[in-house]
Amino acid sequence: MFWKKYLERISRFYPSDQSSAVGKVRTMAQIVIIKFFHPFAYPGMNLVPYQKKLKGLKSNRAFVDRYIESKKDFEQLWKAKPRETQAQVESFYHEHDKDVWRQVYLSRYSRHKKKYVLMVTNAVRDFSRDPNLKILDYGCGCGIYGHYLSRRGYRDITFADIPCSTFDFVQAAFGSAFKYITLNQPAPLKETYDVILMIDCLTHAFHPLEATRHVLAHLRPGGLLVIYYEKGVEMTHLARAVEQRAPTMRMIAEQCRCLKDEEVYVKR
Repeated sequence: MFWKKYLERISRFYPSDQSSAVGKVRTMAQIVIIKFFHPFAYPGMNLVPYQKKLKGLKSNRAFVDRYIESKKDFEQLWKAKPRETQAQVESFYHEHDKDVWRQVYLSRYSRHKKKYVLMVTNAVRDFSRDPNLKILDYGCGCGIYGHYLSRRGYRDITFADIPCSTFDFVQAAFGSAFKYITLNQPAPLKETYDVILMIDCLTHAFHPLEATRHVLAHLRPGGLLVIYYEKGVEMTHLARAVEQRAPTMRMIAEQCRCLKDEEVYVKR
């Protein structure tokens, strides 16, 4: 429908610089759109159609019902086996597809998720509008950040994650339009990137400090890093990963200039 396309395009009327008055108006406008037109705002973020197609679902109601069903027994599944070694932790993400249903659901129905996707997108667009930027979505999950950046015109996007149900979803849903790297070896990255996203993945990593050091080595000087590394411990967050947060963030600060609240950096 035409009004959905209008909601998708309206933020493009605002310049990229968030520090300017007009840039702040852009951000306010985006928040208003999400508040009053949710869940139809920014349909380019919506991954539900992909999951409906993959699972043969005919309606959004059928999708929501499957999502509600997927929420059951999540904690019991995590606690059913030891989660002490890296192999044991990574095996958990093979044992179910609950994260797929949750992340896909949030892409359409969560105001908070949409606001954060816009923050990431604005940071990248503030950095450069060049459609040929090499962008790496590291620990991509279901790929909402890289996918939405592609909708905003960026063409060279690579998704990277461990073998898991969410990464299976990304490859099945998006196909050959993107590049993919499986994080199942010590040094999986081979190329250098202009932009790297590390959103909500390090608290699930067994060696977050080493992973971040490897990632920074593949970010070009002057390149953009957007990171979200949670401080607290939730059920599937690893205590060892939370303990490594402080040294990881110190290492980033040594190599990068912080632009926003331990989230947006430019490599020196």
